[in-house]
Amino acid sequence: MQDLNGKVAVVTGGGSGIGAGLCRVLAAEGMRVVVADVELGRAQETRDALHKRGAESIAVRTDVTKRTEIEALAEETRRAFGGVHLVCNNAGVATGGDVLAATESEWRWLLDVNVMGVVIGSQVFAPLLIAQREGHILNTGSLGSFLPSPELNAYTTSKAAVASYTAALREYCEPKGVGVTLLCPGPVATRLATSDRLRPGSHDHFRGSAHVLDPVMEMGIEPDACAALALKGIRANAEYVFTHAEYEPMIASRFERVLRASRAS
Repeated sequence: MQDLNGKVAVVTGGGSGIGAGLCRVLAAEGMRVVVADVELGRAQETRDALHKRGAESIAVRTDVTKRTEIEALAEETRRAFGGVHLVCNNAGVATGGDVLAATESEWRWLLDVNVMGVVIGSQVFAPLLIAQREGHILNTGSLGSFLPSPELNAYTTSKAAVASYTAALREYCEPKGVGVTLLCPGPVATRLATSDRLRPGSHDHFRGSAHVLDPVMEMGIEPDACAALALKGIRANAEYVFTHAEYEPMIASRFERVLRASRAS
């Protein structure tokens, strides 16, 4: 994954935020980009912006909670560009509130998008990459993958699951010629705080709101800066990519507590 010119990238959640940043950064490397998003209009906006830069791109409406739609995404990618080399399982949502307040509906929605979206995306695309013994998968986790939050409990729990799944996926794929990286962003200036807008009508009786993230989003780095770090990690086949070194002491403190408990057992 050193020379990306002419290769094909699929980015879920590509209509905004980190996903749109990934689309722009990858297109700048000469990649042909498939912008997948549950909001087709936003996917088309990203696609049109890439076209203005001279990049080849298509937009595909994709609900990552539905296997049939991810399978259709893979087929549309094959029809448009003949194959795929990089898959960014990036689509994600959030909700916030008291650790005990999240409804079952909230939990199911977050786990369906944040966890199963990554799982299904990997199950559909990884065999294609393995068959050609070339390619890379980037799964978007979070600092919350390693730093639980009482105010964002469902979100950080889902991202911890993504971290665990991605570690196992990397161990499986690497001997087969496919790299796997977990992107662990800190604060990024995205629309994650408004992700309640994407909640299906069937998931009612929510108590939480992602607007608890507003102050964090306001201090965040730009999506393209996050995407540039992700690209560096892809090229290096890094196991993890972190965007904010200042959180390292908090992560170290948590894992030191784990190690102390292990030593005391």
